[in-house]
Amino acid sequence: MVQPWMVSILSTAYDLKDYRQEVIAVLKKKGFSVSAYELPEFPVETNLHSHDSCLAALGRVDIAIVIIDKRSGGTYCGTEESTKGYTITEAEYLGAIKRGIPVFLFVNKKTYDEHHAYKKSFKKFCIDEGYLSKESKDVLSYREEFDKKYICTYVEKTQTLHFIDDVQNSFLEHETSNWMDFYTNVNELKDAIEGKLSGYSRMLIQRLAEAQKESLLNRHTSTAIGMSLGDVFSSEYYIEAPHKIVSGGAKIKNKSSKLSDEIKEVLPTSNSILIYGEAGYGKTTILAKCFSDHVDGLKDSPEYDLPLFLPLRNKGSNYSFDIEEFIANDMEELMSKEKYPNLNLRQLKIRLYCDGFDELAESLSTADLNRIRNSSIFKYQLVLTCRQQYTTRYLNEYNFSDKFGIRVKMNKWDIATAKNYISNFYLKGEMDKEKGEKIIKAIEDNNDLQELLDSPLLVTMFLWFLDNRQDEGSIEDISRVELFSCWMTDLSKRECAKAKTSTVSNEILVQLWEFIAWKLYLHRIQNLKLKVADMNDMVEHRFEGLFYGNVEPWLDALFECKSGVINGTFHEQFMEYLVARLLVDSCIHKSEPYPEFLQMVVRPEINRYFRGIWKEKSRKEQETIYEAIREQYLYNIGKNTIEAISTRVHAAYHMCRLESKKREESIEQAFNSENHISVRLSLYFGAIKMGRLDREEEFYNILSKDENLSKANRGYHLAYYADAIYENEMPYYDDEYSDWQSTLRAFERHFESDELGHFFLRRIDLLTMNELMKARKKVSPLTQKKVEFFGQKIEKCKYVNIPEYNEYIQKVKKEFGKLVKLFKKFE
Repeated sequence: MVQPWMVSILSTAYDLKDYRQEVIAVLKKKGFSVSAYELPEFPVETNLHSHDSCLAALGRVDIAIVIIDKRSGGTYCGTEESTKGYTITEAEYLGAIKRGIPVFLFVNKKTYDEHHAYKKSFKKFCIDEGYLSKESKDVLSYREEFDKKYICTYVEKTQTLHFIDDVQNSFLEHETSNWMDFYTNVNELKDAIEGKLSGYSRMLIQRLAEAQKESLLNRHTSTAIGMSLGDVFSSEYYIEAPHKIVSGGAKIKNKSSKLSDEIKEVLPTSNSILIYGEAGYGKTTILAKCFSDHVDGLKDSPEYDLPLFLPLRNKGSNYSFDIEEFIANDMEELMSKEKYPNLNLRQLKIRLYCDGFDELAESLSTADLNRIRNSSIFKYQLVLTCRQQYTTRYLNEYNFSDKFGIRVKMNKWDIATAKNYISNFYLKGEMDKEKGEKIIKAIEDNNDLQELLDSPLLVTMFLWFLDNRQDEGSIEDISRVELFSCWMTDLSKRECAKAKTSTVSNEILVQLWEFIAWKLYLHRIQNLKLKVADMNDMVEHRFEGLFYGNVEPWLDALFECKSGVINGTFHEQFMEYLVARLLVDSCIHKSEPYPEFLQMVVRPEINRYFRGIWKEKSRKEQETIYEAIREQYLYNIGKNTIEAISTRVHAAYHMCRLESKKREESIEQAFNSENHISVRLSLYFGAIKMGRLDREEEFYNILSKDENLSKANRGYHLAYYADAIYENEMPYYDDEYSDWQSTLRAFERHFESDELGHFFLRRIDLLTMNELMKARKKVSPLTQKKVEFFGQKIEKCKYVNIPEYNEYIQKVKKEFGKLVKLFKKFE
């Protein structure tokens, strides 16, 4: 339950009645709840003395305000032995300290002046009586004698002055603040109270950061299946991931230090920091390490450089990126508190650690990006993580380019890093070290395994797989899909065993996870939140009551939920894999979401998993899947609705990439019957990646002569790589002014790749670049450096010495020559 911020007013009663009323009114107007004895709602315990009721009421407050004037109150008459001899106000003050409640003290200036005069008089008395040479504790024993002679000038009794002594000694005795503020009238008191409540913002943000850290480190993590991030760090499994400082490296003085230390060093003095890379490369883990280290540092040295952690997963494109709204939401979620009424961030230096810009929404418009860039959160220094393709698509343009003074690219793991992690895993875990050595030996000379083990996620899943496999067979043929499949099977069996139910099998449970992952993905595309309550109704219908309309107990092992909303799986790749499984199965059984998913632009990662899962199926199932996709292509031929055209585009995509025995026949049939430009583009690209160089020659010639097709080809690239946003009409025609930065980056990836399919696209890629430059009559975003990059990749191509590709390579070189000439013309 979310509670308001409650402030307790501790003071004497009758002499400060008017002051208390005005303070109470100000606090309530600001939005605080107030705990004060004179209020009707003040709790009275029917079995306690009234003084003990006052002490008990402290248990509900967040902040205590102590006001000291002439009096310190009547003698405490309750049952608490430790407060015997104190006044009730003093007893409340001590009670607040013992409970760890922040206490702010306000003393009348006249009272404090008399306290100062009293100390001088007492010192003179000790000198005159010859007591000053005694030990201090003995000197204090004469205070009672002095008090009998002392005549108060402002306070009612000397006990009020002794209360101030107790306050001044509170740090030594209780390790709590002994700070006091002074006032001479009620207006000064109200101003001082408001100032201190605003000043408490620093400590409040630190408390929130500590709560965020605890929540973050309790998260499941891909770097140690079945463990939390906190377990990874405390068990010392964590190792530094491979990375490269792409820009801003000159600001880092100690180049040999750990990345987390480098980020901590430069963040206060630089612009923001961008950490990007492919999925599973450890972006979230390094961000969590930086954030948790920053929070830990506050314990030893309180600072005004304060960290806050903002996970962007599933926030949606409409997320406000307002700093105060974000703080209020997390305070509600993690501390069960309403928005702090006197929050003041002006004097604080907030450093934001933002995770998963790529998981914010499935797509962002130019308007979204401009709004985000101008939001209050992006006015702060931040460390932001993002997948590489989304970085290229969104963060290299739209005025983000000047935001990040340092850019760090997380690289895929090389074999040395993987071996280091495996050795560390077996060493720190006190496991079978000999087994670890055998695993390292087995992968050293296996290039296929080395390609697989390119991230901490996959390395850890690989180790888990080896520890849990039933046979001792070869490890050389393990695939990425097999790792995910085996992990899902094991996790589902574990969850079913925990639930102790015979009605839900582990196979059914995985199907549930697939369905939830699909709905989550669909909601992201539609920019909607997936609520657990709504999911219950959908599951009840699909699984015919097997889960009794309550999926929540089955979510914790795999999904991250917050405030009744499913935000994602604990790693994005698990969602992508589960969605791909459901799409494959839906083709086999012709069930939801088949055939509707063929109308959608599905993530490339999901399509890759789709093909990987297809390969793992039996030959009969493969042909069933292929036929289901081909059936939808044939069913929609001749129809001109956007749904029919989209279905044919995406069906053609799969028909070209799935190695069915019907593929050649199906593609030829599609070429002979298809007239729509967008679908023909999809067919050409698919056929070329299949190695059909005759179709590549045909496509090249048409593109070179047919301006309409060339314009559609350019628009196809701009739309696919999100350089331009089009309405739901196909074909997409090049507007001839949109920047093509993301498209260029895609071409670079094609030339960097050793995949044969990408090699076969090279001439078309070069032709498309030429046509984009011609249409704009300028070279940007192409640069001389990038031209040289393409030239080097052509000269050092993996396939350059294979005779059967010699003719094609010469055509590529010729087209590159045209690009160089055109670049010089428009440069």
